[in-house]
Amino acid sequence: MKDICLKVLNYLIPKKRNAVFFMPLSNCEKDKYDLINHTADSALSFVNYWLSEKKDFEGEIYLVIHFRERLEKYKEYIQEHSHIKFHFVYHGKDASFIDKLKVLFCRFRCKVWVTETISYLQDYATKSQAQICLTYFTSCKGDYVFQGDTIKIRKWCLKHQEKVRLISSSFVDSLIRCTAFGTTIQCLYPLGLNRNDNFDSRLPINNECKKWVDSLKHNESTKVILYAPTFRDYESSDSINSRSIWGFGYNDAVINEYLKERNYIVIAKLHPWQNAAAVNKATSEVVLYKENFEFSFYDVMKASDMMITDYSSIGLDWLLLDKPIIYNLYDYDKYKEVRGFAYEPYSDICGGPIVNNSEELLEEIDKSITNIDYYAEKRDSVLKLMYLGKHFDANEKIFEQMKELLLQE
Repeated sequence: MKDICLKVLNYLIPKKRNAVFFMPLSNCEKDKYDLINHTADSALSFVNYWLSEKKDFEGEIYLVIHFRERLEKYKEYIQEHSHIKFHFVYHGKDASFIDKLKVLFCRFRCKVWVTETISYLQDYATKSQAQICLTYFTSCKGDYVFQGDTIKIRKWCLKHQEKVRLISSSFVDSLIRCTAFGTTIQCLYPLGLNRNDNFDSRLPINNECKKWVDSLKHNESTKVILYAPTFRDYESSDSINSRSIWGFGYNDAVINEYLKERNYIVIAKLHPWQNAAAVNKATSEVVLYKENFEFSFYDVMKASDMMITDYSSIGLDWLLLDKPIIYNLYDYDKYKEVRGFAYEPYSDICGGPIVNNSEELLEEIDKSITNIDYYAEKRDSVLKLMYLGKHFDANEKIFEQMKELLLQE
């Protein structure tokens, strides 16, 4: 009954010809990403691209925001962009029933809906409306399980292929998503993940980010290593025993002494969905990244020397920077059992050495830091497989698709 009501309401509300509805990822609320601090979010980066690079294209933007207290800052931010009519729609953690109704009404008014994950697509769209899923990660894990509403979205995509654009990073990524979503390949568009356009070396590093990273260094020669693990489904229980931030069996004291001796610091970012109680966090040489409105973790990536990750798709994004990377797969068998992989063997898309314990980790850090060409060929081959190279033009390509959809009758 609810689905029928939504479809009828949407059908009855007049559509605005050049209006686009943007729904950023809900994680933005935890990570403090917004219209201004946008570099880690695809929807927010796309809005900023429209504002700065497409001043000749008039339109109307309905943007979902998560921080009501920053509304005045957003209004100041867009003042110079008179070519676009802006509407801010609040959908934060304390959103009221009225707020949620406004989100629905604004979505109904728009001809194109831009979201970041397939679960944000809606099957109550009319024949005159189109949907773009920008995607916020390159698929390599078993992240897609079709249950409930997602099955309905799949059916909508199959029925309205000309009205849907599921963006992927490459042809290989398209095939993975096609299989996972249960859609046809015609729904997939390998145009690149647009937030990664911010990695273009011609763009300056965020000044506030650079100052923060520099403040952590012991001296000018200090090397900055990032550690960005994904979350563990099997650690969701509050009663689980805590472990080292590096994983089971890792020796924090030995690693800390090694980092101090080598003049390295580590900036670690826990996944928003990770049960933080399961992790023993910072030491003197391991600093936890703290969410803020000045810069995103993707800005920190540009200001750092090396990445350590695991099964997170951030490792694939990192390859666009052509810097050393290490994969800490201490719980590979357990992770595969619980989450699984969409691409196997997973090692084929690892652009650096794989480690499982403290000794291997420290050995590979030394090799990676002292020899920038270490695993360079593997980084390049994985990059070409999953991203088709470094082009940094995804926003432009997706914008052309959006214009095409707006012009459709």
